[in-house]
Amino acid sequence: MKIVVLSRARNAAGAAQPTGIKITNLPKSGNQRILKSTLAEFRQFITQTPERITFHASDGDIRFKVNWPPGRFCLTCGEELPDSRADPFSASCREHVKKHGNKAEKSDKWPDGYRVSYNSYDCTLED
Repeated sequence: MKIVVLSRARNAAGAAQPTGIKITNLPKSGNQRILKSTLAEFRQFITQTPERITFHASDGDIRFKVNWPPGRFCLTCGEELPDSRADPFSASCREHVKKHGNKAEKSDKWPDGYRVSYNSYDCTLED
């Protein structure tokens, strides 16, 4: 996904601010990672809820369903786990996954049974 700034205007402080955006190169698979920095940069063109991120572009709204927000989450039950500041060596995350025993879900990408992403939202493009 690429966000194109259509035009800029000067604000009261003299800084150039975008006045409109266009979204190009949408993912064919529908899967998209949206960076927290992108949300901050274009916040005036975005509506966000815990379940959805909507970009208000010049040619219409583009909606994404949030599959996983930033953080650490158990792959089996989806529970949010302590972040690295509270648990720098992930001991509590591993203990949580152990509670699921043989039913614990793991993947090639997340072999420890929990998912980690601090800077992006894992989303799916909605129709």
